[in-house]
Amino acid sequence: SMSRIHVRHALKTGLACGLSYIVSTYLKSDYPVWAVISTIVVMQRTSVAESLQASLLRFSGMAIGAIVGVSLSFVFVHPENIWQIAMILFGLNAAGAYFFQYGARYMLASIAATIVLLVGHIQMRSTMPEALEFGFTLIWEIALGVGIATLVSMLIWPIRLSDTLKKEIERQFSLVADHLLHIASAYQDNRTIPTSELMDLVPQLLRNRERLTAAAEHEKYLYHENYKENNARTIVINRTVTVLRILQVVLAYG
Repeated sequence: SMSRIHVRHALKTGLACGLSYIVSTYLKSDYPVWAVISTIVVMQRTSVAESLQASLLRFSGMAIGAIVGVSLSFVFVHPENIWQIAMILFGLNAAGAYFFQYGARYMLASIAATIVLLVGHIQMRSTMPEALEFGFTLIWEIALGVGIATLVSMLIWPIRLSDTLKKEIERQFSLVADHLLHIASAYQDNRTIPTSELMDLVPQLLRNRERLTAAAEHEKYLYHENYKENNARTIVINRTVTVLRILQVVLAYG
């Protein structure tokens, strides 16, 4: 049941965060907070495929940002110049917000660069070697956090996105069957029905495609699964909803 799934996911999230802190501390890190935060972000996704997707996204974005932040620390060597730093932060975060339209990793990169610049170079009035050390510490802490989150997601009560998609499509077919009976009843009684009645299913259909893509990209390396079957289900439910919406329009205006 969904309740059991959420309880298991809550336990997995707590376990992953505790492990991240323990491992980071045993490795003598001064910043275990970044490993734990990375774990929390990745564990927001319940399925294996979505966890892998979030792991790759967070690590690539934050690693790029950390490298950019270290590079800027070498170029701008006067952390006391607040106007200069403010302009750098303006450029970094404006770029991150603009390129967010092409992927969330760009916003994550601007966040990581800002952290390295402010914490590793400015707030601590550090030297360039210290900024470099902080930047690469941030990278491996993020790698540790996303790695532990991914392992916990895969090894403990794994939730396969392909299975979730199957159940979701079955539920949608049940809703579609109810709508079809409603349309048939309206036709028999010569009644009109609102054309917006099926609109709540449209975002769910878009979500189906996103889940199918994520499962095919990430779970195929871990499980033997016939994704053509889920793809066929997705196509059928999409076409069925399209036909029902046409029937609604006919009833409304015909």
